[in-house]
Amino acid sequence: MVVNTRQMWRHIKLYPRFLKQSLKAHMEYDIDFFMGVFASISGHLAAIFFLTVLYRNVPAIVGWTKWEVMLLYGLAILSRSIASTLFQGVWSISGNIARGEMDKLLVRPVWPLFHILGSAFGVQGIGHFISGSAMVIIAGLNSGLTWNAYSIGWFVLAIISGCVVLISALLLAECISFWTGGQQTNLPYLAYQIGELGRYPLEVYPLPIRSLVTWVIPFAFGTYFPTAAILHKPGAQLAFLSPVMAIFVMIVAIAVWKVGLRGYTGTGS
Repeated sequence: MVVNTRQMWRHIKLYPRFLKQSLKAHMEYDIDFFMGVFASISGHLAAIFFLTVLYRNVPAIVGWTKWEVMLLYGLAILSRSIASTLFQGVWSISGNIARGEMDKLLVRPVWPLFHILGSAFGVQGIGHFISGSAMVIIAGLNSGLTWNAYSIGWFVLAIISGCVVLISALLLAECISFWTGGQQTNLPYLAYQIGELGRYPLEVYPLPIRSLVTWVIPFAFGTYFPTAAILHKPGAQLAFLSPVMAIFVMIVAIAVWKVGLRGYTGTGS
């Protein structure tokens, strides 16, 4: 399929407008907006407290210090901040199918997937960004990390790859509704929870879990392996596959979306 360049640029220009409308709707209820941000930050503060308690009597766990784990955690939620703020609409696919609203999207002069992804602004993503940025800065200062072209390159790659893998996994899970007659499932929430395993070193998990998040739903390539490269940890050699795995999962997710959309006939409501 040949992509029309002019049409692509048109959609790229439209995307911020979609998000702007959603953000305006959130800002009409400013208390809910700030409560959402605060709730997100609070959850990450609890994680910091957990790490502090965990490392109180031990200098390292499976070769990772507290500050190195905090760096990994911070990178993971920074990638989620992008996914939440810019692509929160992915969560609405099954709902659109169930309510029959997909029919309206199909007759609009905008790519349906593009419209859906930009249809919601995730307020919690702001909390993710604030928390993740603070964690990375604090962890970097305390771990003695030197920020140079090498580490910054892996830092950017970790955030982008982590975002792409997460959105692709959620898209795959949401697309199941095409074949369930619009019935919503818990698969998107399961995929999201599995993704949270990428916040901690792979070595703490048993082999089946490590295999799951590495080769089945490759969240480890989103943040773990690039962070290992930044810190020169074992497994760093696999970091070079991170963009490849992210692109591969994205291609699979888009292909499944197209197959599901091609067979979509409406809900009959």
